[in-house]
Amino acid sequence: MVDKKDEKRGKAGLLRSGLPLEHVVAGMLGAKGFSVAGEYTYGRLNEEEVCRDFSVDLLAFRLMGQVRDNKTEMLYCLNLLVECKYSRRGIKWIFSPHEPDNRIKCGFININQDLCVKRVGTEALRSIEVELQHCIRGTALIDNKDADARRISNGLYQLRYASPHLTARKLDNQVNVMRRAEFGDDKYLLIEVICPILVTTAPLYVLKHGLGMEDFYDMETLKDVADEVDGLVMYQEEGAEMDDYCFDIWSKLVKKNSHMKWYISSLQELLEESGCAPHVCLDVYKLGRAMMHSSRNILVTNLDGLKKWVRKVERVLLEAGSSVYRYAALELDSDGESIVIGRCGERGGMV
Repeated sequence: MVDKKDEKRGKAGLLRSGLPLEHVVAGMLGAKGFSVAGEYTYGRLNEEEVCRDFSVDLLAFRLMGQVRDNKTEMLYCLNLLVECKYSRRGIKWIFSPHEPDNRIKCGFININQDLCVKRVGTEALRSIEVELQHCIRGTALIDNKDADARRISNGLYQLRYASPHLTARKLDNQVNVMRRAEFGDDKYLLIEVICPILVTTAPLYVLKHGLGMEDFYDMETLKDVADEVDGLVMYQEEGAEMDDYCFDIWSKLVKKNSHMKWYISSLQELLEESGCAPHVCLDVYKLGRAMMHSSRNILVTNLDGLKKWVRKVERVLLEAGSSVYRYAALELDSDGESIVIGRCGERGGMV
């Protein structure tokens, strides 16, 4: 005879493992056309200075294409780096908002296009940012009694270290496409988009602006001092440890790819001649900064809001891609051995 208490304990244990939430999220993304690669593993030094593997729960990606002459040509690879954090009923996540100013420049949609022969404008990507509050601290309120910030910070921690690693991997892929002469064209050279996302089953709340301590002393319910949301962006400047970590990844990438500086200088020359992006400056050091910035902003959403925010990310990418500009092209040289970069100017639309 099955013990009902054991069954309940088994259900609670399974939910606490996070596996059901990962399974549901993977299913949702798969239904939206993403290929779910499963756990994303990366190496990093632990507190004992020993390199060991860490991981983020899911890496999902989807190719997005551009319509030219009634044919679809791939433009983006949209990568979602997803960490899942299950919270039982009775737990709420509460966040402190960043005071409105102009310091937060980059968003959670990280565009890696400096090694590509096509460029898209990033203005459209900012439209999603105005719909989301930027926050700087968060804690989990447990049964309206206790608080535990680690439930949130642990998930953010994993994403902040995984994002630069994935960025370097995608940049390495772009360089390899440019080097491999057998391709003979640039259809495989995609703009890599990386979005780090923390998904939870807990309801999300953001504290209201302009509160004093008396407002908290006199509150009767949480909604007196906070607004419930289905998504927000957690912002954090990189510290010295993250700087060193990103610099190490960037240094290894540059050392591995000796052709990278030549590619970037050639692209910069053609970009200046095209006049399509007069304020853009390409250099290998900018790629290192992009790795650091990729860890600054993370989308936090509850399970109910995940579909909504992924759909909005796709929408702004479509909007940005509607004015894609090709300022160069990859070709084989006369010996058929190396790839040279030629001039080209075309505009196209997205699907």
